[in-house]
Amino acid sequence: EEKQIRVTWTPDPLRILVDAQLFRQALFNLLLNAVQAVPAKGAVEVRWRQRDGGTVLLEVADDGPGVPPAERENIFKPYFTMRAKGVGLGLAIVKQIVLAHRADILCRENTPRGACFQISGLEAAPDATA
Repeated sequence: EEKQIRVTWTPDPLRILVDAQLFRQALFNLLLNAVQAVPAKGAVEVRWRQRDGGTVLLEVADDGPGVPPAERENIFKPYFTMRAKGVGLGLAIVKQIVLAHRADILCRENTPRGACFQISGLEAAPDATA
């Protein structure tokens, strides 16, 4: 709120088969990282879409400085951080939660600026299209 960040999300309901408490923690960690990364009056977007084969692609994108390509794999390792006061556990926890759901996560560039964390392979709930 003090940074006056604009948060938007896909308006369609999302129904996926996950452990709600664990997945809530993963989303919280991704959103916290995004909020910390963006400048004042920055933007964070949460979006999702159903893919062929009954899976869902979920993205958390921001317009912060982004993650250098050389560090995009390292950021998921425990105790690796790019922030001066960071601990380096948030994204490592996210990765473990995502893997526990037989899904995958990667960090890519959010063109034209920022980072985009993409979780792919989430299982859509049977009534996800209803």
